[in-house]
Amino acid sequence: MKLIHLIFFCVLTSLVSAQFALPPAYAITKYNNTSKGYYFLCAIRTDARAAKFQAAHIILDAKGHLVYFKYFAPGLSPGNLQVHKNGQISYYQSQTSQHIILNNQFQKIDSLSCANGYNADGHAFEILENGHHLILATETVKMDLSGYHKFGNNKIGGSKRANVKAGIIQELDEHKKPVFEWHSIKHFSFMDIDEAYLNDTLNVDWMHFNALVLDDDGNYLVSARNFNEISKVNKLTGDIIWRFGGKKNQFKLIADSVLFVAQHDIRKNKDGTYSLYDNGKDEKTIHSARAKAYRLNEKKLIAETVWEYTDKPGANSYKGLGNVQCLENGNYLINYGSSNVSPVAFNVVDANYNKVFEVQFNDTLRSYRAFNYLNLPWQFKRPNVMVKKLNGKYLLSAESDDTSFHWSTGQNTREIEVFKNGRYQVFVPYGEGGFIGSEIIEINTFIQ
Repeated sequence: MKLIHLIFFCVLTSLVSAQFALPPAYAITKYNNTSKGYYFLCAIRTDARAAKFQAAHIILDAKGHLVYFKYFAPGLSPGNLQVHKNGQISYYQSQTSQHIILNNQFQKIDSLSCANGYNADGHAFEILENGHHLILATETVKMDLSGYHKFGNNKIGGSKRANVKAGIIQELDEHKKPVFEWHSIKHFSFMDIDEAYLNDTLNVDWMHFNALVLDDDGNYLVSARNFNEISKVNKLTGDIIWRFGGKKNQFKLIADSVLFVAQHDIRKNKDGTYSLYDNGKDEKTIHSARAKAYRLNEKKLIAETVWEYTDKPGANSYKGLGNVQCLENGNYLINYGSSNVSPVAFNVVDANYNKVFEVQFNDTLRSYRAFNYLNLPWQFKRPNVMVKKLNGKYLLSAESDDTSFHWSTGQNTREIEVFKNGRYQVFVPYGEGGFIGSEIIEINTFIQ
């Protein structure tokens, strides 16, 4: 296990000034030179301490070195830090129920809410090539559930005026006007839900949509976690084209015998496959969390498992979170969500199941999703550091227009003197409240 990054950043965090603190310590537990690009994630806490925890956006380079980070106010969970095809960056801001859009300098340039007064759901947001936006929303409807004797261990009836949270799909044009709006309440039966989620007789999180993407044919793919189901919705008519998984599964499985449960992050990949993260379950159905890639025959309704990866047999992420990203080079990034036993935040695995890269936090921190970008459509403006020798002294000088500097030694001047071998880095402000770091400088000129 390579703990060099963990140790390094623990030292950094303890040395910097009170106004500047690096993100939570992490360890790079696997790395080889086939790791490429940049890793985007958001460190969050999902336990009882979450209300006081400051979530952080984090960007790592291919070696796991810290490139950029930004802290948020305690209790916020600004997940889904992602780069879109137009080069813009976005994340979800829970406090305002908006998706925040940034430019390549990490400055806010826009925000997007749902149309028609609905609340945005932070699970999914896509900026399409035509400038439109895909967004999930929620609505709460009153339902008489007294006749559904499925609640809790005693299988009692629900409330006559239960609050049932249902999902909505919206596509907004470049002017933020809806061109498509689809209400799940009109297309599903209440008992399509996995009964494991029927615990509160008054308030029911019904389908719990957690992913929305556009398929190659222009129709919508939506993931309903609490149904254990992926559905394909016709963009023109709103009809459900097919249902994969759950009680109403229409597909015959090939090269597999167990359907996914509590899944996240349905994606259509460039090779024509569909990938998702099967969170696994430890109640009625027992299987480990798995990264899955399927080839779907949509006419014959056949689903063939073409790739599958289980990192920790027996581990599941039934409580939530997680994603799978099929990378351009054929590797898979797998983010393990709220794993019940595994400390791994995410790793990258090649098609032959060899680990290429792996990250663990030094605590029970997680990331809702993690993304790898092999080629960003822009470059980071990172501060350059010049190494100088003057009058027998070794100096590190930050070449930057900024006036605020934060070195790994805890110093805050543009130029510092070094007295021993080691690894050094300087951070400067970047965007709105964030910081960007220089490349790590290795000093090995001193005799040990």
